[in-house]
Amino acid sequence: MPPQVAQLTRLQRLNLCTHSYSSGSLSCLSAMAGSLTRLHLSSAHGASAGVAVLTRLQHWECHINNEAAAQALAGALPHLAGLTYLIVQGRNELNPLPAALGELAHLESLECLGVGIDTLLSSASVLQQATRLRHLGLHNASGCEVDWESPTAAIFFDWLACRPPLRCLTVDEDDVENMKAFETASFLVRIMQLWRRRPSLLAHCPGLGDDGDMLLGQLHHRNPF
Repeated sequence: MPPQVAQLTRLQRLNLCTHSYSSGSLSCLSAMAGSLTRLHLSSAHGASAGVAVLTRLQHWECHINNEAAAQALAGALPHLAGLTYLIVQGRNELNPLPAALGELAHLESLECLGVGIDTLLSSASVLQQATRLRHLGLHNASGCEVDWESPTAAIFFDWLACRPPLRCLTVDEDDVENMKAFETASFLVRIMQLWRRRPSLLAHCPGLGDDGDMLLGQLHHRNPF
């Protein structure tokens, strides 16, 4: 990273999505510790120390493309107490989700674009600690079949039903094969059961309706269960 970046001491937003930098060069981010609130990194590899000093960071989008990057993410999270929005992209390297994620007291939105749905289902104990989470994005990056009738899935949906702060649940898949996991009858049954307990929860899922965006109460009227 160019050393001149360290002179941007009042920078609030930084997008590095098209470049990868070594952990040493990312150390210059410390110059922005008092100002930077939004960061987009092409890779979290080696970013633990560099990002950890950004204590004012609220919005972080990073790419996890190997185990080292996953460890870097886990190492940085405990230092980002003010984080409200986290997007994790890349391959399915996070399994389970880092325990530190549940300790983010202000986290309101979580998008795991590089995490298989099986990982999210098995991470309910971590998500339960994120008491202010208002939006959760479900993805099936692993492309695996999902047993929606499993005890693990039951625990996950019970968590969804018992989280009053949660307002929006989205399923966002560009890959047709990955989307199949959300088009099964067992998934629809889970969604309908969730409606009974949380009729005001906003659901966005291409497989649920014409526009894929509706209140679960509206879904019930279209598909009575």
